[in-house]
Amino acid sequence: EWYHCGDFDVLGNRWLLKETFIPPFLLFIGKVMMQCGFSQYSGVLYLNMILGSLLPIIIFCCAKKLWPQYPGRAYIATLFTAIHPSLIAFSADLLRESSYIFFIACTFYFWLMMYKEKQCFPAIITGIMAALTTLCRYEGFELYPMLLITIITGIIMQEFKPRQGVFMM
Repeated sequence: EWYHCGDFDVLGNRWLLKETFIPPFLLFIGKVMMQCGFSQYSGVLYLNMILGSLLPIIIFCCAKKLWPQYPGRAYIATLFTAIHPSLIAFSADLLRESSYIFFIACTFYFWLMMYKEKQCFPAIITGIMAALTTLCRYEGFELYPMLLITIITGIIMQEFKPRQGVFMM
């Protein structure tokens, strides 16, 4: 039957596309921005531009946490993030990638902060950022096994307390 239509959309509509939906983060932001007087297009575009502009700052903070003795690496990572053509293009389009990359970078930053500073507050923010990543794209679910492994090994090696792991998840 699919060969009568000329493409594989018939198969996708029957088996896959009817059961899936778009992750709701950008749709929600578009709705909120419409209530503030913006069009849905411009509201989501502004959000992508803001998150894309803040991404080099998050990358700088991550690099400073990873290599505190080498501050030059943080500046190089920030420069590469700021001039990367794909990241610039993601910020200027209505795609989910800009918000997804921003929230995954925030998740990694707060995970580093939790792991190095051994506090509960970054653990809570790590969980919130991981949830926002999942609301942007379903690939955000890939973070949860990594975070779970981190929690288990951190508790076994007594790097941090079990309550931090509970707060993170």
